[in-house]
Amino acid sequence: MKITHKNATNKLMRALIYLRVSTDKQAQKGLSIPAQKERCLLYAKDHGYEVDEETDIFVDEGESARTSNRPQFQILWQRCRNDKAVRAVIFYDV
Repeated sequence: MKITHKNATNKLMRALIYLRVSTDKQAQKGLSIPAQKERCLLYAKDHGYEVDEETDIFVDEGESARTSNRPQFQILWQRCRNDKAVRAVIFYDV
């Protein structure tokens, strides 16, 4: 599914979404990947961002937040640096 919205100047704004859990305990507390994804997509929609669920969502499962050396986070970081259309990164919690 592709969510498409326009800002006040009628231009599309691209956002990437980053999802992560480090433990099963986090997933049980309502911070599961699907719960985070749902909330982030809703935020994107409410704030006028375009998110392609096939290419714009990055997920690291079982990865600690103590380091930025997480595989999908690194790919997301490179995408932000190289893709000038990206205007925001949305995540549920740090």
